[in-house]
Amino acid sequence: MGAQMPRAAFASTSELRDALSVRGDKNYAMRCRKKQRDALSVRTRYARSVVEAERTMPQVRDRRVVFFGIKNPDDRVTEHTADRLIRPLVDELVSEVETWEFQLLIGAEASKSALTQVLVLETCN
Repeated sequence: MGAQMPRAAFASTSELRDALSVRGDKNYAMRCRKKQRDALSVRTRYARSVVEAERTMPQVRDRRVVFFGIKNPDDRVTEHTADRLIRPLVDELVSEVETWEFQLLIGAEASKSALTQVLVLETCN
């Protein structure tokens, strides 16, 4: 006859089930610890990259917002938008947000050349 596999001596099936359960629990615990170490490693690398990015980040530019409101004569929509939406919004922001600079261009001030100047200044700074 062929070679027989060694058999463990268990008095009952419940002992066998308990032995397999303990072995399974140990394997599960080892897998969990490995996952925790891997996750910790990922979080550690992320934290280091954030610190490095903040350390090497260029200086923040001035915080500036330009509101541009076209207001055409005989055009109720642009008049209402400029007077009842844009102007109150800027007034509220100016009173609440002190760390930003706000500029309001409405009506004749809101020309193509003014918009071009704002865009050119922003890209050059």
